[in-house]
Amino acid sequence: ATGVGLWWADAAHRAGMALWAYLPYPEQTAGWRPEQIAEHRRLLALASRRVMVGGRADKRFDHDRHALMLSDADVVIAVRDPRVTIGGTVAALRELAGRRRVITVDVVARSTTISAVDPVFA
Repeated sequence: ATGVGLWWADAAHRAGMALWAYLPYPEQTAGWRPEQIAEHRRLLALASRRVMVGGRADKRFDHDRHALMLSDADVVIAVRDPRVTIGGTVAALRELAGRRRVITVDVVARSTTISAVDPVFA
């Protein structure tokens, strides 16, 4: 939720889109830098919808947050490094494959691709 996540949330807000926030647990920002926490709080205040997945720090709530966020989306924009093959984002995208259109921004190749949605899942 730091870095790209905050950048996209800010961009969506600036574009006039409704901002929805999905939080895995209340302590999500533990260990973040003060400026990251401040930006996170600013964007949370702007969100028209806030979903708290779990009540305590637990990695499974990170996974559940990704799954819920992606299942609510009509279109997914994934900004990722294809060399990273594990983690919550990768797992969620793997589960999502074929069920939603995914726009992938590859930060290594500096390219963008758009997947087709399999009609079976449409």
